[in-house]
Amino acid sequence: MVPSTIFDKTSKIETCDDEPTAPVLVWIDGGGFAGGYKHETNPAGLIENSMVLKEEFVYVSINYRLGLYVSIIMIVLKLLMLILLGLPRWTTFKADGDANAGLLDQRLALEWVQEFIYLFGGDKNRVTVMGESAGGGSILHQITAYGGMRGPPPFQQAILQSPGFQPNPGSYQQERISNYVLNDASSFSNRSITTIDDLRTVDARILAKVNDFIVANSHYGLYTFGPTVDGTFVPALPGQVLADNNFHTSLALMIGGNDQGVLFTSPYILNQADYVSNLEWLFPRVPESFIYEIFALYPDQFDGKYGYTSEISRAAVTSAESCFACNTRYLNAKVGNKSYVYSFDVPPALHADDVAYTFYNGPGSVTWDGKPAFGGAALSSRLHC
Repeated sequence: MVPSTIFDKTSKIETCDDEPTAPVLVWIDGGGFAGGYKHETNPAGLIENSMVLKEEFVYVSINYRLGLYVSIIMIVLKLLMLILLGLPRWTTFKADGDANAGLLDQRLALEWVQEFIYLFGGDKNRVTVMGESAGGGSILHQITAYGGMRGPPPFQQAILQSPGFQPNPGSYQQERISNYVLNDASSFSNRSITTIDDLRTVDARILAKVNDFIVANSHYGLYTFGPTVDGTFVPALPGQVLADNNFHTSLALMIGGNDQGVLFTSPYILNQADYVSNLEWLFPRVPESFIYEIFALYPDQFDGKYGYTSEISRAAVTSAESCFACNTRYLNAKVGNKSYVYSFDVPPALHADDVAYTFYNGPGSVTWDGKPAFGGAALSSRLHC
């Protein structure tokens, strides 16, 4: 989306190198790497406010693959409007396709912006990428892509709102998920599906059912699919890449968070056994010593000292810190604590509630779960400054 005041200048840009160009904002939506699409948010209010402040910009939003769909089966899925993220890696996967097709889709879009955004009046050297939840987690993966070995990322600034993803599952869990896909594809297609080549021959509508079935039957708060270490685009977990300083630190950053864990925590975690079971879903097949280490960090002490007063809130804090807060701290620490950091606490301040205020469009604006964005005009103007 391009304000006319910017787009009208594009004819001059092609003939005059000195004609000023506008900054660019690229939005990457969230949705647990299982859902979402680029038009879920309406940027009209954001752009209107930028015009009032005389800081107009070019707005770009992108789609990317989610769920089980990957490039290896794109031949049968190319007509789908919402293509999905990437099967976890298994033994034969790297030889046959890419394990992080959704992240590669994002990279291609960002590189396209670098090459062509001038045609819309945008400045490729003033690109800010912004995303929430899985969108923020995606940006973290873009920052650490290739372990920094292929130069800086194709943007100069980033706003990561609640950057999150489930820590990469081990090989056992990857193998288990790939077996889910093959077995469910066999069941829905009424024939034997044992390889990726077999998957390529399955009707797209059946694959959509397989994807929906697996996501719908995921453990509470999880969506099964997500980014995975592939040795190339994702050489290691982002936190490890950051710790090893294998990324470019020239980016200007803003990182935000909410009350992250509540939405992703089952209300049926009532005792320590339930808590342990939830840990085993968050961190599949971890050693028993790892569980004891978590007990030490999050003891069964419910007087509020550790930020929780029940088994449910204990699990919520554990989930929030392992899947969200740690990402924020990793990144902030490795840029010398020079990033801007915010904590969104407008009640109820649940995960993703800040998006409604970022993209506030006047009275009637609601949060993702339908709650009114109270005081949105005043808060939105503060967010946009």
